[in-house]
Amino acid sequence: MFCPVSMLGQDLPEGFTYRYFLEDYNCRFNAGTHDLNDTIDFGGNDLTWPVEGIGEVRMKIYFKSLLGACSVEVLDLNNNLIAKGEYMESLAMLCKYDRWYDYIGHSWHITPSRYYQPLKEGLWIERNVEGIMETKRYHLGFLLE
Repeated sequence: MFCPVSMLGQDLPEGFTYRYFLEDYNCRFNAGTHDLNDTIDFGGNDLTWPVEGIGEVRMKIYFKSLLGACSVEVLDLNNNLIAKGEYMESLAMLCKYDRWYDYIGHSWHITPSRYYQPLKEGLWIERNVEGIMETKRYHLGFLLE
């Protein structure tokens, strides 16, 4: 799902937006008109989305760079913390193909979608499957043990 958000009030070419994907929380969103260092609150009661193994979530993201460096809080519908941590900048712009369908479900158009995928970095506080908060350390998106 693409979360409808605008951010990063840079002078972008007309019609261009930066896209980001936070894989762990299945959150895709577009850049638009907010400034760097803004905190974007995805959610409230009107915008949540399901995450496998977690349920419905909402997010607060504090943006630090156009390449995706940010601080993140993931919350459940009761505003209980699910995870909190930092993402480092994406190492490169990634690309995948998006399929567009007509009203009866036939694929009629394929377009390349370019996006940044920031990587988890540093200490994260995350709720495990038993509901207990744990501290984990990541480097370049990899969990260190």
